[in-house]
Amino acid sequence: MRNIRNPAVIVLLFFAIVILAPGVAHAYGWGDDWKVSSSSKCKKCGKWFKHVGLDLPANKKQSVYFNRDGWVKKICKDDDWKYGVVIETPSGDRTYVIWHLEKPVVKEGDYLGSNYGTRSNKLGKVADMGSNTHVHLGQREKGYNKSMSPKGAVAGCDHKPKASDGTPLPRFPEYFVYPITSVITIK
Repeated sequence: MRNIRNPAVIVLLFFAIVILAPGVAHAYGWGDDWKVSSSSKCKKCGKWFKHVGLDLPANKKQSVYFNRDGWVKKICKDDDWKYGVVIETPSGDRTYVIWHLEKPVVKEGDYLGSNYGTRSNKLGKVADMGSNTHVHLGQREKGYNKSMSPKGAVAGCDHKPKASDGTPLPRFPEYFVYPITSVITIK
């Protein structure tokens, strides 16, 4: 305990407790450069992709609930990112994507609503992502699109990105917006 006065030991303790502590997310915010790998760059201009959601702090095995009405449109699986759930609002004008879950308890076609925070709105449990355990929440101001709705990051180019049909897209393509965090509860 004498060494606790040593500045080097204090710095190491701070690093171990704050930076490496289990369950503390080293996560991305809205619009951050998504520097996951060299493939996270636009092939046209070399700029980093932009993170199109919020990474919310969570601990593995915590339950994740959806707090709105909606249809489960897609269950996604990825070796690195675990499971994702894409939910579309009943009006069809908005989709949400929630990533980094263990195998979801919902299935494609399920309707979620009315009983917020109850078992009927439970999506699943937070997956173990090691020191980067968190839940990714994305929101898209458009109906379900099988190629874009599940995305967690998209090209954030200064050049004018275009859809495959040549239509100009906004800086964050496919209508991704800053998500409303109250749509999910992690507990």
